[in-house]
Amino acid sequence: MRQHLIPQTIIPCLESIAHTLPETTLGCTIFATAYVSESLRPSKLAKYFFPFSKTCLNVSEYKPSVPSSTTDTQPGKDLEARHFNIETAATDSVFKSTISISPEQKVVGLGLFVRQTLFSFCDDTPRVWLDVIMPIEKVTNKLHFKEKIISTGGGAVDAIGLDNAPRVGSMTEALQQKTWKFGKINNNNRHKTGLADLDVRINWTNGAEQWCQRSSFVGVLVPTGTRINGAQAAYLFSPVIGNNHHWGLTFGSLINAHVWAREEHKIRLIYQVYSAILVTNYQIRSLDIKDKQWGRYMEIYKDQKAATLASASGNARSGNSGINTFTKCMKVDPRYISTMSGTFMYEYKNFAAYAGYNLYLRHAEKVDLPEWTEHVALKSVNGVGATTLARSVGKNFPQSDITDPDDYTDAIVPISSLNFDSAAHPGVVSQTLFANIGYNTSFCDKPVFVGLGGSYEFSSANNALERLMGWVILSISL
Repeated sequence: MRQHLIPQTIIPCLESIAHTLPETTLGCTIFATAYVSESLRPSKLAKYFFPFSKTCLNVSEYKPSVPSSTTDTQPGKDLEARHFNIETAATDSVFKSTISISPEQKVVGLGLFVRQTLFSFCDDTPRVWLDVIMPIEKVTNKLHFKEKIISTGGGAVDAIGLDNAPRVGSMTEALQQKTWKFGKINNNNRHKTGLADLDVRINWTNGAEQWCQRSSFVGVLVPTGTRINGAQAAYLFSPVIGNNHHWGLTFGSLINAHVWAREEHKIRLIYQVYSAILVTNYQIRSLDIKDKQWGRYMEIYKDQKAATLASASGNARSGNSGINTFTKCMKVDPRYISTMSGTFMYEYKNFAAYAGYNLYLRHAEKVDLPEWTEHVALKSVNGVGATTLARSVGKNFPQSDITDPDDYTDAIVPISSLNFDSAAHPGVVSQTLFANIGYNTSFCDKPVFVGLGGSYEFSSANNALERLMGWVILSISL
């Protein structure tokens, strides 16, 4: 039911990799990580975007000349075609189709990490240092939208319908109507490239012993990623870079324990916690009506004047698509993000290998609408000024129509009937298993580390990406 998917930030992952590099001494260390990732299990993501937790939806048209199409007992019917400006010309058949999506995301990125020592102990072990993390990404999303037409219903009728636009004859056409400003669905690759939030931190050592070092940090997350504006809200599953353009206060700690050593063999345990408190901002979001999944797409009358005019003219086709009205600039409070990871690292001479586990937590968003001045009402499937309270995106319930336009105020959708949860990203719990191998060498008398690794991210819910990621690391200490 939601419009986009917030990506799990790559910043904690890059920071995890940095702490497994050879221990920094006085000076500056720069490392670059080239990474690629690809999402898995598209059926899970489809259930996130489609109503009723389905991956495939059945569409059928209401047509009075075909009595069987006017009942709400049709098995398997998910969507009423009239909501999407579909009306066909045949008198003995109706439009029917099935639509499906298989969302896929691919990411190619370059993570730049710069660590500069500011103060050190007498043995040149860093005491206070600065970290700057800059992931540059290209995110490509594709819905893999498909429509299988079961019955054309004689093709689109030659008439003007919702939004004063021509009636259409398929969901493929309906979901790309030019009159729709938001919520469109197509089968194109949609991509976005940019800096996925800049993370700047001040770190300090708060405990340094021979076998264990402890450090903490505070920092700021600078929103350089994607703004959720009208362009982003125009299409379902638009690519998003970063954390929806929220400022953030970051903080955390790390324990680096040398748990075992024998001759040149060493094992370290690295445990770290990363948290970010994100700041509220305003974004363009679409929302549904309570108990009406995908209610954002239902046909409406914008006000009483529109319903009265339709009644006076006997025009059953007039009205508007709900998506433009139920998409608003909303106040979004993302609350916080937290990650926890544990890494075992084995070192032998110049060789290093590590494996670990990361837990990613993101609080459910809280969204609010500054004002709701609309006087919209849900349009009856019969039109001609009739409104309804009971109709849904798949059921018509014509027996519940309010047929007199003078009673229009009884059908107005108040702010209390809006489902704000449908516009908010739910809480996320995601887990990652990762591993890396690397080799320490030197170049022009400068310590160099090269390595490669990969990770598998998974979640039991459908609101987080399940994906594979691979990376190559190059680090040099100046």
